[in-house]
Amino acid sequence: MTGATGGGPAAHGGDRGRSAGCGEGPAEALPGVPEDSLFADTTSDKELSRIITQEIPETEYRQKIEERFAMGTEEGKAVFQKYYAEGILTDTKNKGVSYFDPETNTIHLNAKDDANDPRGSGTAYFHEWMHCVDHKAGQETGGEYLSTSNPDFGNALRNDFENYVKQFMADNGIKDIETAYKAISKQLKIKQNANHQITDLFNMLSNGKIRGGYRHEPDYIEKAGNLEKDSFAHMGGAQFNGPKRRLLEKYFPTAYTIFLEMLKHISWG
Repeated sequence: MTGATGGGPAAHGGDRGRSAGCGEGPAEALPGVPEDSLFADTTSDKELSRIITQEIPETEYRQKIEERFAMGTEEGKAVFQKYYAEGILTDTKNKGVSYFDPETNTIHLNAKDDANDPRGSGTAYFHEWMHCVDHKAGQETGGEYLSTSNPDFGNALRNDFENYVKQFMADNGIKDIETAYKAISKQLKIKQNANHQITDLFNMLSNGKIRGGYRHEPDYIEKAGNLEKDSFAHMGGAQFNGPKRRLLEKYFPTAYTIFLEMLKHISWG
């Protein structure tokens, strides 16, 4: 299983572009999508969002996901369209932590928890979908995950983090790294739900020493590839949340640029 999304302060995840759309504008079919597919007659982002979420019961939760989807970036919507057409399933009856199972092409979603997630309704849904995208795209290039097959992505994540910490220390007159980690943790806790993606990745990049509200267990942090996979899922999920997307661009400018290049390649080749 891949990409488990924690719902509380201790997120124990398992190993398991262009401008945003306007909601009602044209949603052109992707190159390579057959004319007789379920997307062939799709004329708007709203219609596309209804197709993508058809396995979720008619609830306010589904409506929230549809709204977020319609306002997503073109790249984000395109990869959903591409891989949904290949038979990705959504199981909304999961009672545990949400996760994507690559063996069955199924996203097991705890819909109740995700609907009431303090980080935002639909956080787990979009996060797990992007673990799916990462896996499917990786298989197409002869690997397992696209994020782990591109060493530039992992290197950029680490360099962006190191650059941020160095600048933070310089700006605040801090001389030692441990004091810096504590100060950064305190800063991130102020808006921990809004900052959850940054907190999660900083926790991994600092080997568990930065704790801004969301964190992983040591064995998860130490497992090769988890940083890249979680980063891809966070950045992918942020394609449907403008404020979180801007935060990732701010803290990980180089890595986010590389991520966008990967996403565009998936979307349009």
